[in-house]
Amino acid sequence: MKSLFGEPYAKSAVSETDEKWIYTYTNGSAHAQSYVVTMKVTTTGTQKTLDVLIRNDVVINYTFSEGPAPGTTTATN
Repeated sequence: MKSLFGEPYAKSAVSETDEKWIYTYTNGSAHAQSYVVTMKVTTTGTQKTLDVLIRNDVVINYTFSEGPAPGTTTATN
């Protein structure tokens, strides 16, 4: 796993023999438009998460999810 993806974002012990590794990838952008009195800021992006369950150095299960990045919003001040 490490040779393919590098170090995981997070590791945690699930039991004496099982570990959970989490990999995340976030891609996004921000756009700001200024008006006379206000400013409009729009952020967009996606986040991909790979959640891997490892037992005795062997992958026994995984889940992959993809969705909007946290904080993807439009704000007006």
